[in-house]
Amino acid sequence: MSENPAAFLNDLLPYPGHSQNTIRIRGARQHNLKNIDLELPRDRLIVFTGVSGSGKSSLAFDTIFAEGQRRYVESLSAY
Repeated sequence: MSENPAAFLNDLLPYPGHSQNTIRIRGARQHNLKNIDLELPRDRLIVFTGVSGSGKSSLAFDTIFAEGQRRYVESLSAY
């Protein structure tokens, strides 16, 4: 195992037909989100706008951030 905790990312292959330049979200459901599909550009500033209660925070924190955190924790060695 490499000493660099993020080194494994170089070995991961993207899903078939999936660009490494985007983050793909399919069927997100959380609070006001009802099966939304998105493709977000990587390494870019992204802004979510909408009326109060439209699901902006649910998308940013409960969906995208939570999944990133889950993947990071799974990448850590148990030893």
